[in-house]
Amino acid sequence: MRGFDRQATIGVEARPKDGRPLDIAGGKAVQYFSNILVGVDLQSGDRLATESLPEPTKIAVDRAIWVASQSNAKLTFHAVLELSGAGFEEMQLEDGEGAKTVKDTALAVLDELVAKAAAEGVEATRELSFGRPWEEVVKQVQRGGHDLVICGTRNRSAASRLLFGSTTGKLLRFCPCPVWVTKPDPIPDESVILVASDFSDVSNTALRIGVDAAQASNSRLLVMHSVERVRDPGAWATGTPTQGGFHADLAEKKADAEKRLQQQLEGTDYRTLPHGVQLLVETGPSDIALLDAIEDHHVDLLIMGTIARTGISGWLVGNTCEKLLPQVPCSVVTVKPDGYESPIHAD
Repeated sequence: MRGFDRQATIGVEARPKDGRPLDIAGGKAVQYFSNILVGVDLQSGDRLATESLPEPTKIAVDRAIWVASQSNAKLTFHAVLELSGAGFEEMQLEDGEGAKTVKDTALAVLDELVAKAAAEGVEATRELSFGRPWEEVVKQVQRGGHDLVICGTRNRSAASRLLFGSTTGKLLRFCPCPVWVTKPDPIPDESVILVASDFSDVSNTALRIGVDAAQASNSRLLVMHSVERVRDPGAWATGTPTQGGFHADLAEKKADAEKRLQQQLEGTDYRTLPHGVQLLVETGPSDIALLDAIEDHHVDLLIMGTIARTGISGWLVGNTCEKLLPQVPCSVVTVKPDGYESPIHAD
């Protein structure tokens, strides 16, 4: 893949007090997140509820317990069964000790997760809902006042690298709080976090989360902006491209972008990061540039804001997210702008 046009590394060396590498958990969770909702997928094949959790859910659960233990946050393990509550009351599952309802099975699994969190010193509760998973998660966020959702994604076939299905995509679109979707693959000891910035207020929030995440987890932090190439107006009038068909001040625009990234960092605690910060300034469409960066730098976690419009209810993701999220191969945290109101409302 092509290299980046401008790269700079800034910051000073600092290590966690105990010197050990930490799993990516969520930096800002240490300061910002205190009431975390964990999505628990109980479905396996044609079984509506299984006692054996899928691997992506196990990873999400472990990640959530780690975050909560570091931030003194409380957890809520939330499962959604995709039928009416009355229908599940009547459905039976056979096990070695006799028959029990699907609801009984689901509650037993959630109770085990609560006990697992308690063993790590984390306060946790459980919730069971019936209906469409993404919609019920959004409603639970509203009812419970949750400030972060952590969930896995169902495994895809080897022929497909797409991480996000329709359920996860709708959750990312409509959930009013940040959503962290963990990838099925294990996180390496030395992780890489990429923050995408468009210099908006919501990207400031994403950057603060990324800086604190890198600090808490001993990870490398990359901060990236893509400068869109603009056609030279003279080319449209004459039909002849001038200076390659692009503005002669493209280099100046990239230098200005790097300066603005540095200014954004000034509002964070980036100087204490264990590996400093690497600034990346690319040219071209943002979605393509981000996918290239994820592959070139072996990114484990992408943090990005959705479109930075405030006071707008409803459909809210943005062009870059629309193109990027169905293809991204790593874990993702998406952040909504202040003032976003989900069109889904709790009963």
